[in-house]
Amino acid sequence: MTAPPQAPQAAHTAPTRLAWLDALRGVGALAVVGEHLTTWAMPWLRPTSFNLGVYGVLVFFLVSGYIIPASLERQGGVRAFWIGRLFRLYPLYLAVIGVVLALSWWIPVREEVPRDASSVAAHATMLMDAVGAAGVLNTMWTLSYEMVFYLLVAALFVTGVRDHRALRTLTKVRA
Repeated sequence: MTAPPQAPQAAHTAPTRLAWLDALRGVGALAVVGEHLTTWAMPWLRPTSFNLGVYGVLVFFLVSGYIIPASLERQGGVRAFWIGRLFRLYPLYLAVIGVVLALSWWIPVREEVPRDASSVAAHATMLMDAVGAAGVLNTMWTLSYEMVFYLLVAALFVTGVRDHRALRTLTKVRA
């Protein structure tokens, strides 16, 4: 007895990631590395008419502007989205803060960082720049903008702006 014929497998499976977005992330990462490298290690190579770091961060923000709403849609709800963000961001974030504090006897924490409960709250929510508190590392400023964006996108998702429900509701109320 012979086995029944199997259906031919597709030659290519659909990629789960968008390669062009990964390429953009790579360009952004290289630009940020280039900015830091040319600022401290090779200042003679640093471009004077173009800021690589600003370019790199803007690329990351643009990629996030595309990916975050899609991620929220794909996960299907705000709760799953926030749990995903929590497990994606906080482990490394807390580890970095722990290392900075553990080394503070040798390399003091920046003077700009408040030593009070408001600073702890600002760091716990990653909203340091948004509330005017300095981060334990000066590069943490980008996290505040990412977190504000996450909050904004989640609010738009909850209010129905993503599928024009809010607009239809507003139109019905005015009619």
